[in-house]
Amino acid sequence: MTRASLLLMFVAFLGAFHAIFPGLSVVPASAEELKADTNVIIPMDSMAPTQGYPGTGTVNSLDIKAGRISLSSEPIASLGWAAQNRDFQVLNRDALVNLKSGQKITFELVKLFNGNYIVIKIAPAK
Repeated sequence: MTRASLLLMFVAFLGAFHAIFPGLSVVPASAEELKADTNVIIPMDSMAPTQGYPGTGTVNSLDIKAGRISLSSEPIASLGWAAQNRDFQVLNRDALVNLKSGQKITFELVKLFNGNYIVIKIAPAK
């Protein structure tokens, strides 16, 4: 098999991957994970979900290392959700560093292809 044939097969594979898993790419979540050679799946900028769902709530707990937040959200009308306690993965774990339990926050969720929601924006409430 020639180098050109291998390259064409690889390009075809990438095209099939993106057709099967639109909007996803395997990329490092942080410089630390890059060093550890551990990857997570996040939306690609060019294929990211276009609809965000804003919410407000209170931080229950944080796991900065895992990039997760447990929060009590007020109702999110755009999703038809009542007020609830829920855990979410956060796209940028560095956004959790300045938050603390009991703090009021605003956030934005997007729905991933697998049906899970991920926090793409989070900040202390004003």
